[in-house]
Amino acid sequence: MPFLFESDLVTGSSRGIGFEMVRQLANLSYPLKYIFATCRSPDGETAK
Repeated sequence: MPFLFESDLVTGSSRGIGFEMVRQLANLSYPLKYIFATCRSPDGETAK
């Protein structure tokens, strides 16, 4: 079933739960139009 909204904001997305949340949202059968993924340090060890 599609979402009632088109976008989602995920904080702490460079690792851990935030990273996994972004990954899961991107792989849904009814993906969101926009996923805003934020992190504290974009140059961090796990940044891609």
